[in-house]
Amino acid sequence: MHDPGLVELRNHPEYLLLLEAYRECAQSIRAANPEFDGWLPRLNSLDGIASEGLSRAHGRLICFGYLSFQLGDRTEGMKYQVSPEALRLLDHEPPRAAEDADQDADGELSRSA
Repeated sequence: MHDPGLVELRNHPEYLLLLEAYRECAQSIRAANPEFDGWLPRLNSLDGIASEGLSRAHGRLICFGYLSFQLGDRTEGMKYQVSPEALRLLDHEPPRAAEDADQDADGELSRSA
């Protein structure tokens, strides 16, 4: 099946740079603080992406469900977090179908009839 999000990532490999930067930042903070909630301030600069392209990259990654956002207060602004689907892509695992992403109470993948 045609996945527009994967096509977008193939056409814009710099978007993977942004996802990887958020993941590495979260891993670094989590190593120092196990209680870290995973939400990060917006990255405003990144080698490999022109500053004017960062807004588009954030928007497209949010659009395809690879980046989540949360509105903070006036001092925090928006915060971001890499989605589980994007983490699987970064780890080179095949994307799961939407119906397979739901898990039952036993933690096993659900199956459609």
